[in-house]
Amino acid sequence: MAFVSSLRFAIRSIAARPLFVGVVVVSLGLAIGGNSAVFSLVDAALLRPLDVREPDRLINVYTTDSGGRGYQTSSYPDYAVLRDELRGVSGVFAHSGLMTTITGGKPEVIFGEIVTGNYFAVSGARIALGRAFTPDEDRVPGANPVVVISDRLWHRRFGGDSVIVGRTITLNGHPFTVVGVAAPEFSGMLFRGVNSDLWAPTMMMGALRTDQLRNREERWMFVKARLAPGASIGSVARSLATIGARLSSEYPASNAGRTFVARATNDVMVNPDGDRFILPGAAMVLAAVGLIVLIAAANIANLMFARAAARSREIAVRLALGASRGQLVTMLLAESGLLAALGGALGLGLAFLFARLVVAFQPPIPLPISFDVGVDARVVAFTLLMTTLAAVLFGLVPALHATRPSLTHALSGARVGVGHRSALLRLRGLFLVPQLTLSLVLLVIAGLFARSVAQAAKVDAGFDVERTAMIALSLNLDGYDSARAAAFYADLTSRLASRPAVQSLAVTDRIPLDLYGNRSEEITVLDAAVGTTTARVVQSANVDAGYFETLGIRLAAGRAFTAAEVRDGAPVTVVSEATARRFWPNASGIGRTIRGADGRTLEVIGVARDAKVQTLGESPVTFVYHPLAPRYAQLLRIVARTSSSGDRLVATLRAEVAALDPGVAVFESGTMHDHVGLMLFPYRAAAAVSALLGAFGLLLSSVGLFGVVAFSVARRTRELGIRIAIGAAPREVVRMVVGEQLRVVAVSMALGLALSLAVARALGSVVFGIAWADPVTFAAVTAVLSVMVMLASAIPAARAGRISPATALREE
Repeated sequence: MAFVSSLRFAIRSIAARPLFVGVVVVSLGLAIGGNSAVFSLVDAALLRPLDVREPDRLINVYTTDSGGRGYQTSSYPDYAVLRDELRGVSGVFAHSGLMTTITGGKPEVIFGEIVTGNYFAVSGARIALGRAFTPDEDRVPGANPVVVISDRLWHRRFGGDSVIVGRTITLNGHPFTVVGVAAPEFSGMLFRGVNSDLWAPTMMMGALRTDQLRNREERWMFVKARLAPGASIGSVARSLATIGARLSSEYPASNAGRTFVARATNDVMVNPDGDRFILPGAAMVLAAVGLIVLIAAANIANLMFARAAARSREIAVRLALGASRGQLVTMLLAESGLLAALGGALGLGLAFLFARLVVAFQPPIPLPISFDVGVDARVVAFTLLMTTLAAVLFGLVPALHATRPSLTHALSGARVGVGHRSALLRLRGLFLVPQLTLSLVLLVIAGLFARSVAQAAKVDAGFDVERTAMIALSLNLDGYDSARAAAFYADLTSRLASRPAVQSLAVTDRIPLDLYGNRSEEITVLDAAVGTTTARVVQSANVDAGYFETLGIRLAAGRAFTAAEVRDGAPVTVVSEATARRFWPNASGIGRTIRGADGRTLEVIGVARDAKVQTLGESPVTFVYHPLAPRYAQLLRIVARTSSSGDRLVATLRAEVAALDPGVAVFESGTMHDHVGLMLFPYRAAAAVSALLGAFGLLLSSVGLFGVVAFSVARRTRELGIRIAIGAAPREVVRMVVGEQLRVVAVSMALGLALSLAVARALGSVVFGIAWADPVTFAAVTAVLSVMVMLASAIPAARAGRISPATALREE
C-alpha cells in the first residue's frame, strides 16, 4: 500500500515538471534503445540458437590438421564413415555452401547448400510446404534432381505460387524438381546471417559443381550430429577418437595425424578457432554501447541531485513530521523508477525501429546477408535489465543523499551549509568523471578508425584502381564446360577490346583484396639461397597476359606472360618482390625454378611489385602468378581499364555478357575503386558508430557539466554576490567558478587518456596507416573535449560574474 501511495505521488510529481521528465526520458530512451538494438544484432548474429528441433542436442564435428590441431571441414568419405560408425548419436548429417545459377526468367546467382539426404530429418529443420528429401534421393549420383527452396526464394522468385511443389526449375542448366519449401524462420546452418535459398542432395554434385564425393583429401563439408538420448559429448568424443585413429592408420596419405573433435553447436558462433577473436569484438561493441547507458545514468543522476536539492525543505518537513528515511527513499526511488520505466518503454520502441533499419541494410557484398533482428523475449528481458540497472544507478545515491538534509537549515529556509553543499558538489562531480572519461574513450576509438579510413587513400596498394571496372562470372554455374567457357571468354574479350573506350583487359581468378578468391598453395623452391630445396606456402593467382598492365602492377624485373604461354599453360611463373627477397635475397629471381602444387617445374620469368593481397594494412606477402589456362569454367573476373569512367564501363561489361548469352548470371560487378572501398567498409562502419556514440556521450557529459556549474552558481548566489560587493572583479568570480570544475575535468581527461591508450593498443592490429597511439587523434579528441567543456562551463560561469550584489544580499 505504501508503494502504491509512493507511486501515485511520483506520477503527480513528475507530471508537474514536463521539461525535466522529457530530458530524462529521452536521454535514457536513446541510451537503452541503442543498447537493446545492438544486443539484438549480436544475439541474432552470434548467440541465438538455430531454428531447428532441440538445438542444444546438436554438435559440430571437425577434422583436425595433420598435427591434431584446429577445427576444419571434412571430406565426404570421412563423413560416410562417421555416419555409419559414430556412437552416441541418433544421426549424422553434412552440408556445404553452394553457389548456383537459376534461369527461366532473369538469370540469378543463388546461394544455397549441398546437403546429405538426412539433413532435414536429423537437424529437425521444419518443412512448411511439401516434403524433405527421402533416403533414396541421396544414394545414386545424379539420379534424383530434387531441391528444397527457402520461403524467401519462393516468394521473391515465384510469387508464393501455391503449386510450387512438383514444379521444375533450372539450376546450372539442369532441371530440378522442387519437392518442398522450408519454414520461413529457417535460413540454413552454414553461418548465422548468411541466408541459404535452396538445398540440394550431395548426390547431385555433378550437376551443380565439381564432383568431390570420392576424394578423401577434399575437405569441404560441415559435419553435424544429434546426440542420442542419454549420451554426452564426452562419450561421442571417445568414439570420434577411435574412428580418427583407425582412418589415420588405414589412409595415411590423407588422414595421417588427423582426428575428429566435437563441440556443442550452440557454443560455436562461427568456428572455435575464430570465435576467440569474434567474441572480444562483440563484447567490445556491447561494452561501447553499454558505456552510453552509464553516461546517461550518471547524467540523469546529476539532474536528480539538482532536483533533490531543490526539494530539501519538503524532505526536511516530511522528516520532521515523522516520516522515516526508508519511506522517503522509497518515495524518491518510485519517482526514479517511473522515469526509468518511461525511458525503457521509449528505448524498446527505438530498439524496434533500429532493428528494422538493421534488417533493411545489406552490406555491399554479393552474398545474401541478413539477420533476424527483432524485439523478442530476449531483447525485452535485456531492456528490462538495463532499465532496472539505470533506475538503481541514477536513483539510489541521490535518494540516499537527499534524505539526509540539515533540518535546521532546511526548515529555516536558509541555503544549505557550505559543508553540505560541498559534499553535494563532490557527489555530482563524482558522477561527472565517468561521463567525461567514457566520452573521451569513445571519441578516441572513432578518431582512430576515421584516421585509418583517411589514411587508406595514401596507402600504396600496389595496383591502380582508377578508371577500372570488374565483372565476375562463374560459367560452370551456367552449364559451361572448360572448352565452352574458354570460347566464351575469347569472344567476350574480343568484343570488349573492340570498344574504343577500353584500353586493356585482364581475366583472372583472383584480384587484389579479393574476398572470395583467397587461395594458397605449397611450392618447392629448387634453388633457394637458403638451400637446394625448400617448401613454403604462398598466396597465388591464375592470370592472363593482360593482367599486370590492366591492374597497374609494375614489373620490377623480367616480363609478363605472353598470350601463347597463357593459352598453352606454359611452365612459367611470375613471383612477387616479397617472394624473390625471401628465396633469392641476392639475385633478381629471374631464371630460377620452383615446383608448383601440381608437381610441374616452373621457370620464373618475371618479378612483380608487391601488391596488397588481403588487407590494406598487411606487410608484403609472398605471392606467385600462374598462367590462367585451362581454368575458364570456374569463378573468374574480367577487369577492364578505360580512358573514361569506370562506372560507365561496368554497364558496358554487363551488356556484352548479356549479348553473348542472356542466360549467364553476373556474380558481381563494379569499379575497382568500389572494390577497395568494400575493404574499408568495416572501418567506416566502426568509425561512424563510434563517432555517433561518442558524440551522444559527449553531449550528455556537456549537459551534466552545465548542470553541475549551474547548480553551483545557483546555490552560491549570496556568497558570490558578497564577493563582488567587497571588491572581487566579475572575471575573478568567473575564473573561480570555472576553476573549481577544472579539477574534475582534469581527473576525467587523465583517466580517459590512460584508458584510451589501453583501448588503442588493443585496436593496434586492426587499424592501419597510423600508430595505435596516434598523436593527431589524441590531440584532436582532447581539443574537442576541452572546447565542449569550456562551452558547457561558460554560460553558467558568466551568469556568476553578472550577479548583482543587491540581489544577492536579499537572498534568504
